[in-house]
Amino acid sequence: MKTPRLRLAPINTGMYHNGVPTLENIDFFAARAGCGIGMCMVGNIATTSVTVPNASTGIMSDNLSWGSLAEAIRKAGSISGIQLSATLPGYRGQRSFVALDTETAMRQYKVLFDQMSEYDWQTLGDKFIQSIELCWRHGFEHVQLHAAHGYAFSLILDPKINPEKHGWKALISILKLLASSNQHGTSLRVSWHTGLPYDDKRQARILEVWRPFIGKIELDLSNGYYNLDKRHIYPPHQNGGATFLNNAVSLADEFPEASLVVAGNMWNPYKLLETIPSNLNISIGRALIADPNYLLHQRNDKTSLMLCDDCGKCHFFSKGAKSIECPLWPN
Repeated sequence: MKTPRLRLAPINTGMYHNGVPTLENIDFFAARAGCGIGMCMVGNIATTSVTVPNASTGIMSDNLSWGSLAEAIRKAGSISGIQLSATLPGYRGQRSFVALDTETAMRQYKVLFDQMSEYDWQTLGDKFIQSIELCWRHGFEHVQLHAAHGYAFSLILDPKINPEKHGWKALISILKLLASSNQHGTSLRVSWHTGLPYDDKRQARILEVWRPFIGKIELDLSNGYYNLDKRHIYPPHQNGGATFLNNAVSLADEFPEASLVVAGNMWNPYKLLETIPSNLNISIGRALIADPNYLLHQRNDKTSLMLCDDCGKCHFFSKGAKSIECPLWPN
């Protein structure tokens, strides 16, 4: 499968009913597929009803609507991708963008993590494996393991929360399944930069788990923990374009045999593609929420500005809404 250079970032629209994609959800992704986007990533789909980050989350199942979603993306002209995730039982996402107390938030992560036994991790890993196989049966061409933002598998990779590598066997079993597929694209999404003082140790652990699968599993570089500081995940526009690009370029140069993905204020993707390593791909979120044809406009006029004005309504959970909103795009 050809590696697409430009992708729709994994987006949770919140447009699900009892965990099943609604017609509005299918229309959302179909509207953006084929408009300069090589791959549409359906974001943050839970594997069980007890590991959802909020009530508006999709849950992978054998419901045929998932196949309809994958087919709609393909028919519109993009590779159909899906991101599978799990929070720890008892997890609650905070609505504020920045935690009042980082240490308290980290202790909350640690408490939830320590409640997981090795049997619990293996059970969760088995559920991921079942969900991956369901995604393939539904026709999704790319499956991503979400191991970022303070979700379950990102905490396995955190050496402060998990010094003993609990759950490591379950994580490796999922990665082995992803790497075994020659017909599907696969990726691992991680939080590379969090602002925590031990980022270098956490990055070393990420590379430790990913290195055996280089060439088989893409490394998708995100940032931040959701309950610490969401500005790392969704950098404010005033921070400038391509906020975390330098980190990604360094890794792409270090691992030329690997495929990597970077996100975060990628305003001029066609210009960036001319300068970044050929094994580094670009993921775009908010600009494509505001304007499904954003990339077509960029291709025709490289000075075109994205419409997104940082109103924040696409962060629907933080705003107390049930699904994604954007005043610039008529939902």
